[in-house]
Amino acid sequence: MTKGEESSEVQPVQGEESEGNDKDFRSTWLCLHKKLLVLICRQCEMGVGSADALGHATKQHGAAISGEERKVFRAFCAEHKVCQLPEQAPIPQAGGPPVKGIAAPVSGYSCRADPLNCRYSVRDWQTL
Repeated sequence: MTKGEESSEVQPVQGEESEGNDKDFRSTWLCLHKKLLVLICRQCEMGVGSADALGHATKQHGAAISGEERKVFRAFCAEHKVCQLPEQAPIPQAGGPPVKGIAAPVSGYSCRADPLNCRYSVRDWQTL
């Protein structure tokens, strides 16, 4: 997914449009995955929870976010029931289709004891 691209699964993070207000927040670095309800950093191609998103944008990308933009962001997250932490999002099926906006999957290990109910996956064997 490229910047500015929108699909049925993802949408840009933005505030409500209001006439005469040029301060409406529209994120060029975040989008919302509508099914997983997690934010995706467009530059890093990774999931970010609403609790960490603004800090991530500031620390990793040098974004300057005003107090008004923070309020609009929090309202957007509340309205769309965005997960505060990426761990709260449902985990996609290992080996399933890639998640739009997230970097390509890496090799790893996943639970095979109960693949329909357990989606535990890790990148390296020591973490398993």
